Amino acid sequence: MAVVPLPPGYHSVNPYFVVEHAERFIDFLIAVFDGSEQGEREVRADGGIDHADVMIGDSVVMISEASLTYPARPSVAFAYVDDVDATYARALTEGSRSIFDPADQTWGDRVAGIFDPFDNRWWIGTHLRDYS
Repeated sequence: MAVVPLPPGYHSVNPYFVVEHAERFIDFLIAVFDGSEQGEREVRADGGIDHADVMIGDSVVMISEASLTYPARPSVAFAYVDDVDATYARALTEGSRSIFDPADQTWGDRVAGIFDPFDNRWWIGTHLRDYS
């Protein structure tokens, strides 16, 4: 039997965030992006989250708690959402700082930018029309 190269729900490239306070980061993803935690968490002996998955739209975001071996690293992600204005407002309510307010772009997306409370940068977009 052939091995399937991708588990269900995963894409060829999936974001993986290593953050301080992984539990709070998971709560942030659920609150801001209407995410849902998938599968079982892998928990370290010290109680930190070794691995967790959150589904956002059709994509899995992987998360682990920072450690001495794997320190937190700021990341950058672009997320397409149904309503950029509402997602941006939820992000600010959840402690994010604005990089720029939602604005229509020449290529057909409405995009906003935030720094989340974990020092990651997010571009949030809603596709309005095809570029022509």
